[in-house]
Amino acid sequence: MTAAHDRVRPGWPIPIYITTRLRAVIAAALVAALVLVCWRAPIAPAVFLLGLLLALLLSFPLRPLERVLPRGQAVAAVVLGAVLLLVLVAANVVPLLFEELPGYVETLSEYQVRVASAPPPAAGLLPPLASVTLTWVLSALAGGARDAVRETLGGVVDVLSSVIGLLFYGFSLLMVTIYALADARRFEAAYLRAVPRRRRRDARELWRTLGDTLARILGASIVSNTVQGLMAFAFLTLIGVPYAALLGAVMWVTAFIPYFGSWIGGIPAFLVALTVSPTAAALTAAAYFTINLTDGNVLTPRLQGGALRVHPLVVLLAILAAGQLFGLLGVLFTLPLLAVLRVVGGFFAARLRTRPAPAPERSAPRPAMAEAPLRPA
Repeated sequence: MTAAHDRVRPGWPIPIYITTRLRAVIAAALVAALVLVCWRAPIAPAVFLLGLLLALLLSFPLRPLERVLPRGQAVAAVVLGAVLLLVLVAANVVPLLFEELPGYVETLSEYQVRVASAPPPAAGLLPPLASVTLTWVLSALAGGARDAVRETLGGVVDVLSSVIGLLFYGFSLLMVTIYALADARRFEAAYLRAVPRRRRRDARELWRTLGDTLARILGASIVSNTVQGLMAFAFLTLIGVPYAALLGAVMWVTAFIPYFGSWIGGIPAFLVALTVSPTAAALTAAAYFTINLTDGNVLTPRLQGGALRVHPLVVLLAILAAGQLFGLLGVLFTLPLLAVLRVVGGFFAARLRTRPAPAPERSAPRPAMAEAPLRPA
Protein backbone atom coordinates (compact mmCIF):
# COMPACT_ATOMS: atom_id res chain seq x y z
CA MET A 1 0.00 0.00 0.00
CA THR A 2 1.39 3.44 -0.91
CA ALA A 3 2.39 5.63 1.99
CA ALA A 4 0.54 8.89 2.48
CA HIS A 5 3.59 11.04 1.67
CA ASP A 6 4.19 9.11 -1.59
CA ARG A 7 0.75 9.81 -3.02
CA VAL A 8 0.89 12.17 -6.00
CA ARG A 9 -1.96 14.02 -7.64
CA PRO A 10 -2.66 13.02 -11.24
CA GLY A 11 -0.52 15.06 -13.64
CA TRP A 12 1.90 16.27 -10.94
CA PRO A 13 5.62 15.37 -11.07
CA ILE A 14 6.77 12.57 -8.83
CA PRO A 15 8.78 14.07 -5.95
CA ILE A 16 12.38 13.09 -5.30
CA TYR A 17 13.09 13.12 -1.60
CA ILE A 18 16.52 14.21 -0.37
CA THR A 19 18.00 14.74 3.04
CA THR A 20 18.29 18.14 4.66
CA ARG A 21 22.08 17.90 4.49
CA LEU A 22 22.04 17.24 0.72
CA ARG A 23 19.68 20.18 0.20
CA ALA A 24 22.10 22.43 2.11
CA VAL A 25 25.01 21.17 -0.03
CA ILE A 26 23.10 21.89 -3.25
CA ALA A 27 22.19 25.40 -2.05
CA ALA A 28 25.82 26.10 -1.08
CA ALA A 29 27.02 24.88 -4.48
CA LEU A 30 24.57 27.14 -6.30
CA VAL A 31 25.63 30.14 -4.22
CA ALA A 32 29.31 29.37 -4.86
CA ALA A 33 28.66 29.08 -8.61
CA LEU A 34 26.82 32.42 -8.60
CA VAL A 35 29.65 34.12 -6.70
CA LEU A 36 32.20 32.65 -9.13
CA VAL A 37 30.26 33.90 -12.16
CA CYS A 38 29.94 37.38 -10.64
CA TRP A 39 33.65 37.38 -9.83
CA ARG A 40 34.74 36.32 -13.30
CA ALA A 41 32.15 38.45 -15.14
CA PRO A 42 31.60 41.56 -12.97
CA ILE A 43 29.78 43.40 -15.74
CA ALA A 44 26.66 41.27 -15.13
CA PRO A 45 26.12 42.23 -11.45
CA ALA A 46 27.17 45.81 -12.25
CA VAL A 47 24.49 46.15 -14.95
CA PHE A 48 21.96 44.45 -12.68
CA LEU A 49 22.66 46.80 -9.77
CA LEU A 50 22.63 49.89 -11.99
CA GLY A 51 19.33 48.75 -13.49
CA LEU A 52 17.83 48.35 -10.02
CA LEU A 53 19.05 51.81 -9.01
CA LEU A 54 17.57 53.36 -12.15
CA ALA A 55 14.29 51.55 -11.51
CA LEU A 56 14.24 52.96 -7.97
CA LEU A 57 14.89 56.44 -9.36
CA LEU A 58 12.10 56.13 -11.94
CA SER A 59 9.70 54.81 -9.30
CA PHE A 60 9.12 58.39 -8.10
CA PRO A 61 7.41 59.62 -11.32
CA LEU A 62 5.82 56.18 -11.71
CA ARG A 63 3.74 56.42 -8.53
CA PRO A 64 1.56 59.39 -9.52
CA LEU A 65 1.13 58.02 -13.05
CA GLU A 66 -0.20 54.73 -11.66
CA ARG A 67 -3.17 56.62 -10.22
CA VAL A 68 -4.42 57.58 -13.68
CA LEU A 69 -2.97 54.83 -15.92
CA PRO A 70 -2.61 51.04 -15.75
CA ARG A 71 0.80 49.98 -14.46
CA GLY A 72 2.03 48.71 -17.83
CA GLN A 73 1.20 51.98 -19.56
CA ALA A 74 2.68 54.00 -16.70
CA VAL A 75 5.96 52.03 -16.89
CA ALA A 76 6.10 52.53 -20.68
CA ALA A 77 5.47 56.28 -20.31
CA VAL A 78 8.15 56.74 -17.63
CA VAL A 79 10.79 54.72 -19.52
CA LEU A 80 10.00 56.47 -22.80
CA GLY A 81 10.23 59.87 -21.13
CA ALA A 82 13.58 58.99 -19.54
CA VAL A 83 14.98 57.73 -22.87
CA LEU A 84 13.77 60.85 -24.71
CA LEU A 85 15.33 63.08 -22.06
CA LEU A 86 18.62 61.19 -22.33
CA VAL A 87 18.58 61.42 -26.14
CA LEU A 88 17.78 65.15 -25.97
CA VAL A 89 20.68 65.81 -23.59
CA ALA A 90 23.05 63.65 -25.62
CA ALA A 91 22.08 65.35 -28.88
CA ASN A 92 22.85 68.79 -27.46
CA VAL A 93 25.85 68.00 -25.26
CA VAL A 94 27.82 65.18 -26.90
CA PRO A 95 28.58 67.02 -30.21
CA LEU A 96 29.83 70.01 -28.22
CA LEU A 97 32.07 67.77 -26.10
CA PHE A 98 33.60 66.04 -29.12
CA GLU A 99 34.13 69.44 -30.73
CA GLU A 100 36.11 70.68 -27.74
CA LEU A 101 37.99 67.46 -26.93
CA PRO A 102 40.78 67.65 -29.59
CA GLY A 103 41.56 71.26 -28.68
CA TYR A 104 41.63 70.32 -25.01
CA VAL A 105 44.20 67.57 -25.69
CA GLU A 106 46.39 69.98 -27.67
CA THR A 107 46.15 72.58 -24.91
CA LEU A 108 47.35 70.09 -22.31
CA SER A 109 50.20 68.99 -24.60
CA GLU A 110 51.35 72.58 -25.11
CA TYR A 111 51.07 73.25 -21.40
CA GLN A 112 53.20 70.22 -20.57
CA VAL A 113 55.93 71.38 -22.97
CA ARG A 114 55.79 74.89 -21.52
CA VAL A 115 56.04 73.66 -17.92
CA ALA A 116 58.93 71.35 -18.75
CA SER A 117 60.94 74.10 -20.48
CA ALA A 118 60.03 77.04 -18.23
CA PRO A 119 62.58 78.23 -15.65
CA PRO A 120 61.67 77.79 -11.99
CA PRO A 121 59.77 80.61 -10.27
CA ALA A 122 61.63 83.51 -8.72
CA ALA A 123 63.21 82.84 -5.36
CA GLY A 124 60.90 85.26 -3.61
CA LEU A 125 57.72 83.41 -4.61
CA LEU A 126 58.32 79.81 -3.52
CA PRO A 127 61.16 77.85 -1.91
CA PRO A 128 63.22 75.91 -4.50
CA LEU A 129 61.98 72.51 -3.34
CA ALA A 130 58.34 73.64 -3.41
CA SER A 131 58.67 75.19 -6.87
CA VAL A 132 60.30 72.07 -8.33
CA THR A 133 57.68 69.83 -6.71
CA LEU A 134 54.82 72.01 -8.01
CA THR A 135 56.29 71.99 -11.52
CA TRP A 136 56.65 68.20 -11.47
CA VAL A 137 53.09 67.65 -10.16
CA LEU A 138 51.47 69.94 -12.74
CA SER A 139 53.52 68.40 -15.55
CA ALA A 140 52.54 64.89 -14.45
CA LEU A 141 48.86 65.82 -14.24
CA ALA A 142 48.89 67.40 -17.66
CA GLY A 143 50.77 64.48 -19.20
CA GLY A 144 48.53 61.90 -17.53
CA ALA A 145 45.35 63.62 -18.66
CA ARG A 146 46.67 64.00 -22.20
CA ASP A 147 47.76 60.37 -22.45
CA ALA A 148 44.46 59.13 -21.03
CA VAL A 149 42.43 61.11 -23.53
CA ARG A 150 44.66 60.03 -26.43
CA GLU A 151 44.39 56.39 -25.44
CA THR A 152 40.62 56.75 -25.30
CA LEU A 153 40.53 58.27 -28.76
CA GLY A 154 43.25 56.06 -30.28
CA GLY A 155 42.36 53.70 -33.12
CA VAL A 156 39.20 53.71 -35.22
CA VAL A 157 38.59 50.00 -34.61
CA ASP A 158 38.90 50.44 -30.86
CA VAL A 159 36.49 53.36 -30.92
CA LEU A 160 33.92 51.44 -32.96
CA SER A 161 34.30 48.43 -30.69
CA SER A 162 33.82 50.61 -27.63
CA VAL A 163 30.71 52.23 -29.14
CA ILE A 164 29.17 48.85 -29.99
CA GLY A 165 29.94 47.53 -26.52
CA LEU A 166 28.50 50.67 -24.93
CA LEU A 167 25.31 50.33 -26.95
CA PHE A 168 24.98 46.67 -25.98
CA TYR A 169 25.48 47.37 -22.29
CA GLY A 170 23.17 50.36 -22.50
CA PHE A 171 20.41 48.23 -24.04
CA SER A 172 20.97 45.56 -21.38
CA LEU A 173 20.73 48.22 -18.68
CA LEU A 174 17.49 49.50 -20.19
CA MET A 175 15.97 46.01 -20.22
CA VAL A 176 16.96 45.38 -16.60
CA THR A 177 15.37 48.70 -15.62
CA ILE A 178 12.14 47.90 -17.48
CA TYR A 179 11.84 44.43 -15.96
CA ALA A 180 12.59 45.78 -12.47
CA LEU A 181 9.88 48.44 -12.84
CA ALA A 182 7.29 46.12 -14.37
CA ASP A 183 7.83 43.27 -11.90
CA ALA A 184 8.42 45.31 -8.74
CA ARG A 185 5.17 44.10 -7.18
CA ARG A 186 6.02 40.47 -7.96
CA PHE A 187 9.41 40.88 -6.31
CA GLU A 188 7.79 42.42 -3.25
CA ALA A 189 5.15 39.69 -3.08
CA ALA A 190 7.78 36.93 -3.36
CA TYR A 191 9.84 38.62 -0.67
CA LEU A 192 6.85 38.89 1.67
CA ARG A 193 5.84 35.27 1.08
CA ALA A 194 9.26 34.20 2.34
CA VAL A 195 8.63 36.02 5.63
CA PRO A 196 6.46 34.60 8.43
CA ARG A 197 2.97 36.05 8.41
CA ARG A 198 3.31 37.86 11.73
CA ARG A 199 6.47 39.64 10.48
CA ARG A 200 5.15 40.78 7.10
CA ARG A 201 4.16 44.28 8.16
CA ASP A 202 7.70 44.95 9.40
CA ALA A 203 9.15 43.31 6.29
CA ARG A 204 7.04 45.54 4.04
CA GLU A 205 8.22 48.61 5.98
CA LEU A 206 11.86 47.56 5.52
CA TRP A 207 11.36 46.97 1.77
CA ARG A 208 9.77 50.37 1.14
CA THR A 209 12.08 52.35 3.42
CA LEU A 210 15.11 50.82 1.75
CA GLY A 211 13.77 51.58 -1.73
CA ASP A 212 12.88 55.17 -0.86
CA THR A 213 16.28 55.80 0.74
CA LEU A 214 18.24 54.47 -2.23
CA ALA A 215 16.08 56.37 -4.70
CA ARG A 216 16.51 59.58 -2.72
CA ILE A 217 20.30 59.21 -2.62
CA LEU A 218 20.56 58.46 -6.34
CA GLY A 219 18.20 61.28 -7.30
CA ALA A 220 20.01 63.71 -5.02
CA SER A 221 23.36 62.75 -6.56
CA ILE A 222 22.11 63.32 -10.11
CA VAL A 223 20.53 66.69 -9.27
CA SER A 224 23.56 67.80 -7.25
CA ASN A 225 26.01 66.75 -9.99
CA THR A 226 23.96 68.54 -12.63
CA VAL A 227 23.91 71.76 -10.61
CA GLN A 228 27.66 71.52 -10.00
CA GLY A 229 28.35 70.89 -13.69
CA LEU A 230 26.20 73.86 -14.72
CA MET A 231 27.87 76.09 -12.12
CA ALA A 232 31.30 75.05 -13.38
CA PHE A 233 30.25 75.77 -16.97
CA ALA A 234 28.87 79.21 -16.00
CA PHE A 235 31.90 80.22 -13.92
CA LEU A 236 34.42 79.09 -16.53
CA THR A 237 32.52 80.90 -19.28
CA LEU A 238 32.48 84.12 -17.26
CA ILE A 239 36.18 83.81 -16.40
CA GLY A 240 37.04 83.15 -20.04
CA VAL A 241 38.49 79.64 -19.67
CA PRO A 242 38.14 77.63 -22.91
CA TYR A 243 36.39 74.26 -23.16
CA ALA A 244 33.87 75.23 -20.48
CA ALA A 245 31.29 72.67 -21.65
CA LEU A 246 33.80 69.80 -21.58
CA LEU A 247 35.10 70.82 -18.15
CA GLY A 248 31.54 71.10 -16.84
CA ALA A 249 30.85 67.56 -18.06
CA VAL A 250 34.02 66.35 -16.33
CA MET A 251 32.75 67.98 -13.15
CA TRP A 252 29.38 66.21 -13.50
CA VAL A 253 31.06 62.81 -13.84
CA THR A 254 33.69 63.13 -11.13
CA ALA A 255 31.14 64.52 -8.64
CA PHE A 256 29.72 60.99 -8.28
CA ILE A 257 32.81 60.19 -6.19
CA PRO A 258 31.90 61.24 -2.63
CA TYR A 259 33.99 64.00 -1.01
CA PHE A 260 36.86 63.94 -3.52
CA GLY A 261 35.01 64.00 -6.85
CA SER A 262 34.32 67.71 -7.03
CA TRP A 263 37.93 68.57 -6.21
CA ILE A 264 39.20 66.06 -8.77
CA GLY A 265 36.93 67.67 -11.37
CA GLY A 266 38.59 71.03 -10.67
CA ILE A 267 42.11 69.83 -11.58
CA PRO A 268 41.63 69.84 -15.40
CA ALA A 269 39.89 73.23 -15.21
CA PHE A 270 42.76 74.68 -13.17
CA LEU A 271 45.33 73.33 -15.65
CA VAL A 272 43.50 74.86 -18.61
CA ALA A 273 43.06 78.15 -16.73
CA LEU A 274 46.83 78.27 -16.16
CA THR A 275 47.29 78.42 -19.94
CA VAL A 276 45.16 81.58 -20.00
CA SER A 277 46.66 83.60 -17.15
CA PRO A 278 47.51 83.34 -13.44
CA THR A 279 44.47 85.50 -12.70
CA ALA A 280 42.20 83.08 -14.54
CA ALA A 281 43.74 80.19 -12.61
CA ALA A 282 43.15 81.96 -9.28
CA LEU A 283 39.55 82.79 -10.22
CA THR A 284 38.98 79.18 -11.33
CA ALA A 285 40.27 77.86 -8.01
CA ALA A 286 37.96 80.27 -6.17
CA ALA A 287 35.03 79.22 -8.38
CA TYR A 288 35.51 75.52 -7.67
CA PHE A 289 35.91 76.24 -3.97
CA THR A 290 32.55 78.05 -4.11
CA ILE A 291 30.96 75.10 -5.94
CA ASN A 292 32.18 72.63 -3.31
CA LEU A 293 31.05 74.92 -0.50
CA THR A 294 27.60 75.24 -2.06
CA ASP A 295 27.25 71.51 -2.57
CA GLY A 296 28.42 70.56 0.91
CA ASN A 297 26.34 73.12 2.80
CA VAL A 298 23.26 73.67 0.61
CA LEU A 299 22.64 71.09 -2.12
CA THR A 300 23.44 67.74 -0.51
CA PRO A 301 21.83 68.45 2.91
CA ARG A 302 18.62 69.74 1.34
CA LEU A 303 18.32 67.09 -1.36
CA GLN A 304 19.20 64.03 0.67
CA GLY A 305 17.60 65.15 3.92
CA GLY A 306 17.82 62.28 6.38
CA ALA A 307 18.53 59.63 3.76
CA LEU A 308 22.09 59.04 4.94
CA ARG A 309 22.53 59.93 8.60
CA VAL A 310 26.10 58.65 8.87
CA HIS A 311 29.03 60.47 10.43
CA PRO A 312 31.37 62.00 7.79
CA LEU A 313 34.34 60.15 9.29
CA VAL A 314 32.57 56.82 8.73
CA VAL A 315 31.85 57.80 5.12
CA LEU A 316 35.48 58.82 4.55
CA LEU A 317 36.87 55.57 5.97
CA ALA A 318 34.32 53.54 3.99
CA ILE A 319 35.39 55.29 0.77
CA LEU A 320 39.05 54.53 1.46
CA ALA A 321 38.30 50.87 2.22
CA ALA A 322 36.05 50.46 -0.83
CA GLY A 323 38.67 52.02 -3.09
CA GLN A 324 41.36 49.73 -1.73
CA LEU A 325 39.22 46.60 -2.11
CA PHE A 326 37.17 47.19 -5.26
CA GLY A 327 38.68 50.20 -7.04
CA LEU A 328 36.62 53.00 -8.56
CA LEU A 329 33.46 50.88 -8.76
CA GLY A 330 33.59 50.31 -5.01
CA VAL A 331 33.97 54.04 -4.39
CA LEU A 332 30.92 54.82 -6.54
CA PHE A 333 28.78 52.31 -4.63
CA THR A 334 29.93 53.40 -1.17
CA LEU A 335 27.00 55.73 -0.43
CA PRO A 336 24.26 53.28 -1.56
CA LEU A 337 25.89 50.50 0.45
CA LEU A 338 26.12 52.70 3.54
CA ALA A 339 22.46 53.64 3.08
CA VAL A 340 21.49 49.95 2.94
CA LEU A 341 23.52 49.17 6.05
CA ARG A 342 22.04 52.12 7.93
CA VAL A 343 18.44 51.24 7.08
CA VAL A 344 18.86 47.52 7.76
CA GLY A 345 20.89 48.16 10.91
CA GLY A 346 18.33 50.65 12.23
CA PHE A 347 15.49 48.24 11.44
CA PHE A 348 17.01 45.41 13.45
CA ALA A 349 18.39 47.64 16.20
CA ALA A 350 14.86 48.78 16.98
CA ARG A 351 13.54 45.21 17.12
CA LEU A 352 16.25 42.86 18.37
CA ARG A 353 15.91 41.97 22.01
CA THR A 354 17.68 39.50 24.23
CA ARG A 355 15.51 37.03 26.04
CA PRO A 356 15.46 37.62 29.81
CA ALA A 357 17.15 34.95 31.85
CA PRO A 358 14.68 32.61 33.51
CA ALA A 359 14.08 33.44 37.13
CA PRO A 360 15.61 30.94 39.53
CA GLU A 361 13.14 28.56 41.06
CA ARG A 362 12.40 29.37 44.63
CA SER A 363 11.97 26.50 47.04
CA ALA A 364 8.67 26.35 48.90
CA PRO A 365 8.92 27.98 52.31
CA ARG A 366 9.03 25.57 55.17
CA PRO A 367 6.03 25.67 57.48
CA ALA A 368 6.72 27.46 60.74
CA MET A 369 7.32 25.21 63.71
CA ALA A 370 4.63 25.56 66.29
CA GLU A 371 6.13 26.55 69.57
CA ALA A 372 5.37 24.20 72.48
CA PRO A 373 3.37 25.81 75.25
CA LEU A 374 5.33 26.53 78.35
CA ARG A 375 4.55 24.24 81.24
CA PRO A 376 4.32 25.74 84.68
CA ALA A 377 7.09 24.65 86.94
